[in-house]
Amino acid sequence: PKNPLKFDVTFEVKPTFEIADYKGLRLVRKSGQVTDKDVDDTVETLRERRAVLSVVEGATVEANDVIICNAEAAVGSEAAWKDDNIEVPVAANAVGPVSVPELSKSLAGAKTGETREIPVKLGPTFPKEEHRGKDAVLKVALSEIKRPVKPEANDDLAKQFGFDTLADLKTNLRRRIEVDKTAAVQRALEEQVKDRLLQKVDFELPADMLAREADRVLHRVQLRLQYRGVPWEEIEKNVEDLKKSSQEHAQREFRTYFILQEIADKEKIYATESEIEARVALMAQNYGVPAVKMHRRLESDGSLDELRVQMREDKTVAFLLEKAEIEDEAAPQKS
Repeated sequence: PKNPLKFDVTFEVKPTFEIADYKGLRLVRKSGQVTDKDVDDTVETLRERRAVLSVVEGATVEANDVIICNAEAAVGSEAAWKDDNIEVPVAANAVGPVSVPELSKSLAGAKTGETREIPVKLGPTFPKEEHRGKDAVLKVALSEIKRPVKPEANDDLAKQFGFDTLADLKTNLRRRIEVDKTAAVQRALEEQVKDRLLQKVDFELPADMLAREADRVLHRVQLRLQYRGVPWEEIEKNVEDLKKSSQEHAQREFRTYFILQEIADKEKIYATESEIEARVALMAQNYGVPAVKMHRRLESDGSLDELRVQMREDKTVAFLLEKAEIEDEAAPQKS
């Protein structure tokens, strides 16, 4: 023909590399021992969660206090904002619509009945547009200081969390901490496996493929969150933050993906359909939906293929851990 059709075709070539010495990786397993301090720190966290704001007399303002005050801001001689009897958490670094960096320093040593004048710059969200960006003086007249008062660590505290005694509460906390630490130790070992593999081989990554990998990483994070039972609305709300995963992280994930796939191919490691269906059933249980519906949802948005890849990688890492030389880190001294 006089005008033959022409096509531009772009092929992305899968990186080629050799990795042989992936068995017998030398790893260090951190201690998962639960100490008395771990338990006491958790009890302290529970006390903080049950703290009640109480008025303190004769005290000066501290960083974690909440003050009751009358406040007003003026630009020169012109009043810009005023409000009475407002509750202000000092740590919030703001009084009403007025931002006050290091508010605790500005109020340090202040007592009930005292008035402090603080120079400020009104921010871009200040209600009156004509005053935005202007220097102002904020007057804060303290009428009350409230402070979080934590309950004592005793049986009464334990009862607030459904236990008869403090000893029962601590026993339960120790078990929970042990479960968390055991999981953390396992995750750390898995990351060590990936670190060792990445140190053993290097190869170029196609730019377009790398960009798509950033999307793949996002998709996998969303999938893991679903598996944990995080509401989809919550995942969607944070999707922009998830998208901001760094290029460095995407590169790490990308390289790890190719290395693990290469090892899985060599060792003939695959996720079976029965294993995949069992995982889907567990996800469905977490969401309280039928397994068939969960399967359909994952299939429709491409997550099922992603799940298959993820499970194959998990099995490959488990294989490498089984073949690794693992040294136990010394456990911390009992406290």
